[in-house]
Amino acid sequence: MSYPCGYRVPEVDLAIFDENLFCSSCGFVSRLVVQTGLCEHLYCEKCLQGKVLSQVNPVCVKCKKPLQHTQYFPDNCLRREIEGKTVHCRNIAVGCNWSGELKIIDAHQCSCPYRPLRCGNDGCTITVPANQLIQHKEQECPHRQVECEYCGSSMNWDAYQEHEQNCPNVPVTCDRCGKIDIPRGKLFLHSHPFKGDCNRMYCPFRTHGCSCDDLLNRESLLKHLSEGVAGHQLILLSLMESVAQEREAVAPSEGGIGEGLLAVKSEVAAHSWALITHYKKQEELVTDVKALVVVLSEAINGIEQVSLAQTQENAMLRNRVERLEGKVERLEATLLQHDFSLNTLWRFIGELLRLAQRLVSRRLP
Repeated sequence: MSYPCGYRVPEVDLAIFDENLFCSSCGFVSRLVVQTGLCEHLYCEKCLQGKVLSQVNPVCVKCKKPLQHTQYFPDNCLRREIEGKTVHCRNIAVGCNWSGELKIIDAHQCSCPYRPLRCGNDGCTITVPANQLIQHKEQECPHRQVECEYCGSSMNWDAYQEHEQNCPNVPVTCDRCGKIDIPRGKLFLHSHPFKGDCNRMYCPFRTHGCSCDDLLNRESLLKHLSEGVAGHQLILLSLMESVAQEREAVAPSEGGIGEGLLAVKSEVAAHSWALITHYKKQEELVTDVKALVVVLSEAINGIEQVSLAQTQENAMLRNRVERLEGKVERLEATLLQHDFSLNTLWRFIGELLRLAQRLVSRRLP
């Protein structure tokens, strides 16, 4: 049987609990309340056993008096009083209207439609109410997976915003001829002056010096190219001369690079013995590292075996503890029955005594 420490109740319900009903350790409403024998302070059973009495020299959190493992007892009367209080759901602030006895609040919290849940999308750390989780994960989360409707690629929503601006399959409109639904990746081919089918194009020599700056239909473009052959050839000649000059400017630097490479090769040859020694040392180091890895692997295997044995032992101890807790619960139920029987017996004895007194009083003169 596993449970948290004290009951966590919403702020609106704190006033219905007396101050002495709060655990002296965790500060929440006492769960399975127990009372110390000397100072009579109240604790959650788990808080007292797990936090207070586990110390070397345990003392009461409130009054600092020494405590012993046997100097406390469960207060069943207070337990019934606490668990019978009517409280609201801890998620009342976000819309939950549930209310009920405190003893069933944990069961409600596990299924409350307003309980906070973490978004399961990779990279998202947002917590949302359970009844909004699906909407957040599928429609609002910036880390949700989406698929491009044009190319079928899958990606995060954040990346999709940029992808949509560059996807080659997104349909676009030619700003020259007005043709629509052209895949973005084929727009260049559509606008090509010779291979394209666009009916509104610039002269291909426009950016290199041609004075024609008008958008031309295909017939006008072909006429312009045929009439301007001489001018266009001069532009090509000028471009070729520029390329030749750039090559001549780069040639000396290429020669310098070649000389530098020869110098480096000579330096490496002169120090080849040092390189050979370095490689030998490196091989020895690799051998030592491999041996160390073998030793570490054996140590890890040993640790894993010990850990497995410890895990099995812990499982056995947990089972024993659960069985003992079950016995304690049954004993408590038996004690309650005995208390009820004793109370009934005492009432019966009291009635007999009162009857005997009445009979004696009648016989006396």
